[in-house]
Amino acid sequence: MSDFKTFVALGMPAPLAKEVDKGIQNGGANAVQKDGGDASNTVVKAEGALVARVASARAADALHVNDFGLTGTINGDTAAFIAADAAVAGVSEAAVVGIAPGTTVTGDESAALFAANRTIVKGHGELKNFLRKQANRDYLPTPWMFAPTVTARHLNQTRAAAVTGTIRVAVMGDSIFNRGSNIISQAAMPVQVMIDEIEKQNPGVKVQIFDYSIAGKNWNDMWADSSAPPPWYDNANNLNWKQFVAVANPDLLLLYSGGNDGYGFNVSAMQNLVKYFQTAANFSSGNIPDLIFGITYQPSVASPVVNYNTADEQNGILYCSTYVRNYAITYGYGYLDFARWHAMCRDGIDPREIAMPAVQPNSGTTFPALDGSVPLDVNNKWIFPEAKTKNGVSADNCTDWIAAFTVETANASIIAPMSAKSGNGDAVNNLFIIPRNGNIYVSIQDGVNGDVISEQTNIPWPTGQSVWTVMLQGGRAVVWYQTGLTNGWSVSGQDNIRMGMGMTMVFDHQVPRFGGPYTPYIQFGGTVPVSVQILCVGDVTNIQSSGNRCTAQRFSPIVSDYELYVQDDSDAGGSGAYHMNAYGVRMILAPVIRAQQWGVVTSMTANLNTINPSNEWLDVLGGVQAEKWGKFKDYVQSQKSITQWGASALTAQPSITGAAPTDPIVKQLLSLGAAYGLWTDGTTSTTTTSSSTVTSGGTVTSSTTNG
Repeated sequence: MSDFKTFVALGMPAPLAKEVDKGIQNGGANAVQKDGGDASNTVVKAEGALVARVASARAADALHVNDFGLTGTINGDTAAFIAADAAVAGVSEAAVVGIAPGTTVTGDESAALFAANRTIVKGHGELKNFLRKQANRDYLPTPWMFAPTVTARHLNQTRAAAVTGTIRVAVMGDSIFNRGSNIISQAAMPVQVMIDEIEKQNPGVKVQIFDYSIAGKNWNDMWADSSAPPPWYDNANNLNWKQFVAVANPDLLLLYSGGNDGYGFNVSAMQNLVKYFQTAANFSSGNIPDLIFGITYQPSVASPVVNYNTADEQNGILYCSTYVRNYAITYGYGYLDFARWHAMCRDGIDPREIAMPAVQPNSGTTFPALDGSVPLDVNNKWIFPEAKTKNGVSADNCTDWIAAFTVETANASIIAPMSAKSGNGDAVNNLFIIPRNGNIYVSIQDGVNGDVISEQTNIPWPTGQSVWTVMLQGGRAVVWYQTGLTNGWSVSGQDNIRMGMGMTMVFDHQVPRFGGPYTPYIQFGGTVPVSVQILCVGDVTNIQSSGNRCTAQRFSPIVSDYELYVQDDSDAGGSGAYHMNAYGVRMILAPVIRAQQWGVVTSMTANLNTINPSNEWLDVLGGVQAEKWGKFKDYVQSQKSITQWGASALTAQPSITGAAPTDPIVKQLLSLGAAYGLWTDGTTSTTTTSSSTVTSGGTVTSSTTNG
């Protein structure tokens, strides 16, 4: 039976219909119904559609890497993926390419493979040996913005300046906020986005910007006395770079560096710069600016510029940016986490949300068995093993870890590196557990100084067997020590120890630690027998799975590497390496800037009957907490200009008179209340002079004069 007329009616050209019909009638080798027959030219009409298309055209609607000749070998898979990326992607936008379930594409880690950066891979397969790229299962969600990292508590000087009607904002750093960052116009500059958002959140307040960032610079340059300010500004007084920034008397200062630092990051220079800008004497206004930090993102994995297309260079940037983030969190500074949002949108991972599965013991490593003895080297170090978790993270190349272990006999100390930072003395980034005054003492080094964060306990240092758990996850360091229970409940055994039974937390702090993978170890104060009850690790620099079995929280990427950086100076800018084009700025930098709480309160009213919290904290001024409201309440009650505490609000602004308070908290509240129009400050200062004399018998006598 001929199907020629049917094919023509479906829209197939008559010559093609004749050939297809002939093949079907003859039952030839290429007939559709034959095993291995070619159906490429078979007409298919989708249900409800108006036009039929041949099967090959329909299949091209959703191409897979499997369509380009995967061979199961490294060379073959690499060639197939490069071909798929070239065939599927458009000129300047990304495309989605599928991967069939159960397929593993193993790349050769070459520059050519990493340059195939125009596609987002979707499906239930896996990619191996790719740089910050993985397949993405269909059920993964798209990224959502994390909580603000700049809030009212970070903006004290900015708030005070807003009352005057003008906020002065300065930027010091590298090219990302610089005018020369391959932008297409000023509208695409990140600093303009920042001004726009501050203005929107502070209606009626003028924002003055002083963008003093310079391309190619790093933290060492920012601190160095030899560094000159940007040459496109006059410098009549021949000031160095940091002095030039200080002369602007900013209320808000963004410090942004990391892309040019890598593993050579000079953390001492960074800390010195922070101290400089937190010293009032360096500003003619006497006002210390609010510091916020920019956490830089990863460059293009396709670019050979300064080896951006290598894991070492990518991890070096993470080494620095992770430290800057952790430093800001540890010491209470605001920060703009471009690195986190960039990783979520381009790579499909959130490096701040971490899961650490268990390392599987391996008899040929330093972790031969669970709950068994582990070997120490000649320096009494238990070096993490070349053993992996089930999702593929090796313990000797991880970023985060937790280990529970038992020291079977008396031990003098425990030391563990918190990152890959190496050096001598205090220049490392270690955690110490040592005896001090007979009790357990824990402290850390920050890469410059030792003992910067410490905890002295009243728990006696063990003289025999001791059980410990140490965790380094993100910027958090925790130490537990098993003190046991007195109720008879057993806390011994592998399960009880790994679950923390009978454990007392002796140290728990956010700490400044560097990023990037490294080989951790635990060093003991002598040759002691040690057994390990559990070891869990993670690596936020590697995307282990196309699904959720990954160290970092998984998302479905919403932009390709190519789209963020593609260079076109006649269109949207971009450098093709690190500087984003206008679309990249809009997708990565702008959302982070706009998600922050830049708004400040410029007026406030209060009912004094209701501001009397039981916890003696007062929430005022857009979320800022003022300590010890009771002290301030007592002070206000003592002033004659307020007739009665709890009285109705006065129609006129009251004046607080009498002796000026000496308590710094009350002084600050008095000043803020006056600035926001709650009252006027009519207090008078009291000066005190005193002298002390030590008698021959050692007795101190003193006299005081009040004036």
